Amino acid sequence: MNDLKKEAERIVLAYARCADERRGADLVALFTDDGVVDLGEKQLTGKAELAAFYGGNKPVTDRTAPQRTKHFITNVVAESTGSDTASAQCYFQMFQPTGLAVWGRYLDDLVRTDGGWRIARRTVVVDGTTTPPPA
Repeated sequence: MNDLKKEAERIVLAYARCADERRGADLVALFTDDGVVDLGEKQLTGKAELAAFYGGNKPVTDRTAPQRTKHFITNVVAESTGSDTASAQCYFQMFQPTGLAVWGRYLDDLVRTDGGWRIARRTVVVDGTTTPPPA
């Protein structure tokens, strides 16, 4: 496995783990200062908006406590798009206590910074949900 794929997997898996463990500050640190999350109906830009959306740091400290969400990540693919840029994509499934809630793809633009690889832009593509749309 090449270094870029390892780094892409590390970032994608860290995002999922931080989300599940409610470590918002650690999750936001995975992004560049002007990082973007495109949720389709909503776009978040910059660390302040990301921190507000992801709820800061309210970590689950009891490792045996039930989690509010569980993200499952598969099929991570990464490719270089320049000397310090790359794209990555993967499939995700997000479970809540009642079962599978949403599934889709993360499409990431990555940038190598002095602190390592970071997400410059994440587009969340929802392919399906078990929650019916609002009437």
